[in-house]
Amino acid sequence: MVLSSEVTAQIKEVLEKHPEGLSITDLVKSVDINRNTAGRYLENLLLSGQVEMRRFGMAKMYTLAKRLPVSSVLSISSELVMQLVHHQRIIYANDKLLTFLGASAKDLFGKNLEFTQFAVVFEDVYPELLDRFRRGLKGEEWHGELSRPVQGRSFFCRVAPTVSNEGTKGVSVLLEDITDQKRDEVRIRESEARLRSIFTVSPVGIAMAANRIFLEVNDRFCQITGYSPAELVGKSARILYASDEVFEEIGTTYMRQIRERGSSSTETQWVRKDGTVIDINLGATALDPANISGGITFTALDVTESRRAEKALRESEANLQLALDGSEMGMWEIEIPSMKGSIDERAAAILGYQKSDIGSYRADWDTLSHPDDVPFIHQRLIDHLEGRASIFESEHRMRHTSGRWIWVVGRGKITRRSNDGLCTRISGTMQDITERKRAERALRESEAKLQLSLAGSEMGMWEIDISTGKGSGDERCSAIFGYRKGDEGRMDMDWEALTHPDDLPLVQKRLADHLSGRTPMYESEHRMRHSNGKWIWIIGRGRVTPSRSDGTRRILGTMLDVTAHRQAEQALRESEQKYRYLVEQSLQGLTILQNGRPVFANSAMLDISGYSHEEYLALSAGEMIATVHPDDRSTIAKVMADRLKGKKFAAENEFRIQRKDGEIRWVLTHGSLISYRGTPAVQITYFDITDRKQAEQALFESEEKFRSIVDTTVSGIGIHQEGIIRYINPAGVRILGYAGPEEIVGRQVMDFVAWQFREEVLERMDTLSGGMAPVDFEQFVRKDGILVDVEVTGAPFRYNEKPAVLVVFSDITKRKLAEDALKESEDRYRKLVEISPNAVLLHRDGKVIYANRALARILGTEDADDFLGKNVLDLIHPADREAIRTNIAQDLTGAPTPFMELRMIRADGSLVFVEGRGVGTTIDGKPAVLVAINDITGRYRAVQALKESEERYRNLAEASQDIIFLIGRDDRVEYVNSYAAA
Repeated sequence: MVLSSEVTAQIKEVLEKHPEGLSITDLVKSVDINRNTAGRYLENLLLSGQVEMRRFGMAKMYTLAKRLPVSSVLSISSELVMQLVHHQRIIYANDKLLTFLGASAKDLFGKNLEFTQFAVVFEDVYPELLDRFRRGLKGEEWHGELSRPVQGRSFFCRVAPTVSNEGTKGVSVLLEDITDQKRDEVRIRESEARLRSIFTVSPVGIAMAANRIFLEVNDRFCQITGYSPAELVGKSARILYASDEVFEEIGTTYMRQIRERGSSSTETQWVRKDGTVIDINLGATALDPANISGGITFTALDVTESRRAEKALRESEANLQLALDGSEMGMWEIEIPSMKGSIDERAAAILGYQKSDIGSYRADWDTLSHPDDVPFIHQRLIDHLEGRASIFESEHRMRHTSGRWIWVVGRGKITRRSNDGLCTRISGTMQDITERKRAERALRESEAKLQLSLAGSEMGMWEIDISTGKGSGDERCSAIFGYRKGDEGRMDMDWEALTHPDDLPLVQKRLADHLSGRTPMYESEHRMRHSNGKWIWIIGRGRVTPSRSDGTRRILGTMLDVTAHRQAEQALRESEQKYRYLVEQSLQGLTILQNGRPVFANSAMLDISGYSHEEYLALSAGEMIATVHPDDRSTIAKVMADRLKGKKFAAENEFRIQRKDGEIRWVLTHGSLISYRGTPAVQITYFDITDRKQAEQALFESEEKFRSIVDTTVSGIGIHQEGIIRYINPAGVRILGYAGPEEIVGRQVMDFVAWQFREEVLERMDTLSGGMAPVDFEQFVRKDGILVDVEVTGAPFRYNEKPAVLVVFSDITKRKLAEDALKESEDRYRKLVEISPNAVLLHRDGKVIYANRALARILGTEDADDFLGKNVLDLIHPADREAIRTNIAQDLTGAPTPFMELRMIRADGSLVFVEGRGVGTTIDGKPAVLVAINDITGRYRAVQALKESEERYRNLAEASQDIIFLIGRDDRVEYVNSYAAA
């Protein structure tokens, strides 16, 4: 049955008059067709989106679809798109396809596919494509990869049946270029083959496991464990451990390390198949860092022999360690060239490890050393390896376990070489010189430790002839006074001349006390003159040495520059004064507890608690606990007890307190262990967060209201962070065709975006910086694979304290179908207007916004666009403009106006007589007037000629001396001349 466009128009006109909707029974009363025929027309209008149907019980009500038009995206699709109707006639091809074929639209449109450039370019696959197109015209949908490349490009083809507004069956063809995808697939397979080869021949044991069940193992892994692949794959890793406890402990350790830093490295022991216990260095990395449960890759290195060698080495080092136990030096060794090594317990203690730890500590020297010092260390190491220095010696910074940098001095020598003479190990000692570098702690070291570390310290040596007061100093001593390090020999000094005059009496008295035996050692802190003329502070210590053979007595001693230390002490005193002022003026409460009782409180703490200073400091430990809200009391009591016992405790706590006046307030506290007046204490800062808690409660209630709105809205709403979906509302789940949000949350956003929109969506996500993004058109992929048209907008915001994007989307699939149908309809009507012999003019706000070719012909121009933007009254003869203004005003009110005869001005200035009629309409939401114009110049001239002829004959009749009269068809006299009347 061929559908009539006239009947279709009648049905739409009737439905437009009844926006409430009509049943088929009501519809056939207004349109002269039977129910079956009406059903066929309505079905076609439903398919094209021009009509919508709603059910009321058993009844079906039909209404016109009301949707906003949007531009088609076929022309900008990245695919090659073509549409065919019966007899394989092409009705559409996008620019991508035309470019690929090297053809123009007129070469294809309206022609049989077989006689176009398409059949030539796709010659190798044309038979199979033609078969698919014919099946598509019969309603069969197909998609798949073309069997052979076309012009060196691979294509994935989709064939989908379509139906036009008039019911004409057709087929849409989409060809996706997958050449790059195919090439990438080949590269991935090659890469996987290379990785598989590496996995197989790796000298390190490698295994992949999920939930600690082996999925795959390489040959080396089997050699290490003594099992075959068949004995391991599918089995739990438990078979390699001596006990369940060790198995669980190792699992907990590496899982925690992977979560914290992405990978794990730990040492353990495995039991081989033959029962042998081996030492293993075990590494672990998640296959997917975002989903640890998805699987773990393990690397296993058998270090049993290394551990045995290390044990022998530790035993051989025991004697040396005994000699070092009384010193502050630790032992270390470095493997060359890996720069990996180990340190003994003393060296580990220098770096902050617990003294109770047993054995050697593995160390990555480059990682432990300060980045700025690594090049210097390497240079000193190279100097020793290449023979330019007899020993390796370096002073540099290393990372303490607390995170701070400490200064150490390291000395060592080559202790092992390879067969070809190259160095493979350096062993040496390490000493913490942080305090010496800072100067203040070096001053408190005993003389015995000073003598042991003097060679590598910052102290200078000096001697004084008691009889003359003259003396000399070594190179370091000279450097303290500003002389160059390269100067040779000892520096002669006049000690009294170099000493500050104000300090000289004190120095002389300390010297006399020692010489007379009143003090066991000479010690003085005083000022001496630097070579630049400034005064520096030094500490000098010395003792009388036995008399020389010539009878002279000397004092030998050391000197340390403590200028920086004195300046630091002054700065510290000033800092303490500032700190005390800040504490008293702080808005944060601060208190110090000893044995649970307060011994200090600042003003802000008293304001928070409501007590006076005397009342607060008089509170007992029990009364302090009583200030905590009863519901929080047990928790806070345990935290305070753990603090005093030195156990781990939460540094930050939120709880409620009861002020002296009974008011309940929320506080946030930070606690730390300190020493206060020589006794352990707990320092606690209090922040009053009552207002914040109330705001959080209000925010919670607001969020609950918002969630209720979001869950009931008809638009889809989702939240994603870094491309991962974190939330989606019920409407969004329904639009995407899933059963519940759990099937969507946690997946990638791109999983639901049609492939042709993914690049555009990624760009929009990258550039989204602030404010609501404009509404855009996209296509989402439902669970069943069907594409759904959506309008999407989004805006950045914070979700769970992290940056996120809020996305709102609506299903516009039906509206899109209607818009496409409307566009086709508009195109048809536009063509009708363009070819109409009657002139059509559209104006808004007095300006012409459209004119067809018939108007251009009437007014004598070649291009109708010449009228665009002109004032419509400029086209009208001045004598007729006032009447036209009146008609325009009436047209804009919607009232009908009759046809009016008027004169218009042609391009050459001549006049043309027309009749026109306007009707009010709306364009882009603004009132406008559509005018239909007919050229009546010929008719006007004929009427004028008739009038002139009648006038001429009337004058002749009047002048005649004959009796003349005119009788009409109804036998009535219509005219007599003057002579007859007389």
